[in-house]
Amino acid sequence: MLDANKLKADILSDMRVELSDEFDRNFERKAFFSDKWKPRAHDYPKGSLLVVTSAMRRSAQGEVSGDGVRFSSALPYTTLHNEGGTGFKQVRAHTRKSKKGKIYTVRAHQRKFNMP
Repeated sequence: MLDANKLKADILSDMRVELSDEFDRNFERKAFFSDKWKPRAHDYPKGSLLVVTSAMRRSAQGEVSGDGVRFSSALPYTTLHNEGGTGFKQVRAHTRKSKKGKIYTVRAHQRKFNMP
């Protein structure tokens, strides 16, 4: 006899595995399924910024929750990447050399940015 609850649990478990694979492939194709990510304003020398360390890629966890599959991440910046908004980047104090060779000090500060 077919147990409807067991069938439902198996289907949701299979969906979690398949969707986890699709989320991982999103990083390879630089898109959310078929929607391409907006390109960066400046080229990043090591390739796509989201795959340099792969921390966000590894942090995505899927779990069966009720009648669906829910994905989450413990990293604080994933919501900003997923939903967009305004954020702040900490800039450390450092020295910089001008084109004429003059060395000057940059104070620590925050830089505001908008994530599409």
